[in-house]
Amino acid sequence: MSDNFLSQALASGYERIVAWADILDRINVYPVPDGDTGRNLVITLSVLRNNPSPSDLLIREILISARGNSGNIAARFLAGLLRCQDLGSLGASVEAGRTMAYQAVSNPQPGTMLSLFDALVASLKNFPPEDSGAWVKGIISDLEGAVIKTTEQLPELKEAGVVDSGALGMLVFLDPLLNTLAGRPIEQSLFIDELKDALDLSSSWQDRPHQGFCLDVVLKVDGDDQKVMKQMSEVGESLVVMPGGDYLKIHLHAPDRDRARKELTALGSIVNWSEDDLAQQTLRFIEPRKDQCIHLMTDAAGSITRDLAQDLGITLLNSYITMDLLSLPETYVDSSHLFKAMREGVKVSTSQASDAERRECYHKVMKVHNRVLYLCVGSFYTGNYQAVMKWKSENDPENKMIVIDSGVASGKLGLVAKTAAEMALVVQDPEGGLFWGCVEHQTDCQPLSGRSPKGGGSQKPSGSGKIRL
Repeated sequence: MSDNFLSQALASGYERIVAWADILDRINVYPVPDGDTGRNLVITLSVLRNNPSPSDLLIREILISARGNSGNIAARFLAGLLRCQDLGSLGASVEAGRTMAYQAVSNPQPGTMLSLFDALVASLKNFPPEDSGAWVKGIISDLEGAVIKTTEQLPELKEAGVVDSGALGMLVFLDPLLNTLAGRPIEQSLFIDELKDALDLSSSWQDRPHQGFCLDVVLKVDGDDQKVMKQMSEVGESLVVMPGGDYLKIHLHAPDRDRARKELTALGSIVNWSEDDLAQQTLRFIEPRKDQCIHLMTDAAGSITRDLAQDLGITLLNSYITMDLLSLPETYVDSSHLFKAMREGVKVSTSQASDAERRECYHKVMKVHNRVLYLCVGSFYTGNYQAVMKWKSENDPENKMIVIDSGVASGKLGLVAKTAAEMALVVQDPEGGLFWGCVEHQTDCQPLSGRSPKGGGSQKPSGSGKIRL
């Protein structure tokens, strides 16, 4: 197995994570209900998309960029997996990664991502890799079972009626990765039907806002890093600590951000600091979600932020911004970092999602929601409209997805999608004239006669595609 082949497998796993990030966020109730597992995995694994050769430098980059519990544990697991040389060494590499993931966590719990790694180690022994590639099917089935089991392993998950978001994230990541390593075609996720009931919070689930800060810190230490690691438990909770040469990567939840900074500074020099306000995150997450008469999907080219998309229940199909080796979905890019890179002469480029990522996004949204309206960026801007219509002709015999070529992009598309999503939250019947009249008016599409397109087909704009407000 060549480095390039492993790189392709890693990139395919990453793109699958991006397609599922919104689902992972919306079921993230453990260890705190802050709704950021998908975001954290996307940011942590972003360097995998550019197909770099596995190396110590790549492991270090993943370690430094790791965010949240899920991202830091996944980063430690990958430090073992990336040592894989061929299919014969896959089992040993996975076992090494599992061991390092456990060592990074101060209080390992069953029902988390760690349980999925346990299942992967055991399954690779039962289904050792061989040339036919048939072994992958048995392993994915075992991993699916491990994810389903998490609901019963953690009281928080059982109360919410969901599976663990980190474990699901690793299943999502490993499915295309293992199939690529086995030389098998990457198929759309086949486990959604089994998991569909566990991808929505129970209507009776309630929680309260959590106080404090979620911190990710890179600390340069000059002394005994083992001694420093032991002192970390006094700084905060949900602790994940990972050594990396002269550095320690630390993730923790601290009640007092300033005190945590002071205590960490006493242990070493802070090289990198990222933080999230748990009160803000958990307050947004526990806000009751309203039902939509139809689920809205649009392209990230519509300039809708991740937070707004989450609030309005919009699925985003991402495009990418690349800065040197860093390649992130555009809704995950910090604008201050982007402008700083451009001022410093860093090469910056944009690209569309791959066909595989697009297909997975369409497949996922159709499996999770009963009816979908996809307000697509204008077909003369990108190939997204052509791509979805090809996928729809092959995979949507019941015409459950309505596709509209909006004719617009950027802020105009964002305004169209926002208005339609807000209308979908207040209108009870998507077949009614009020909802579709609003969509017609915003997109300048051909008249829909006061109802949705017959059979859920598609519409293209009749004129210039300008918004008429």
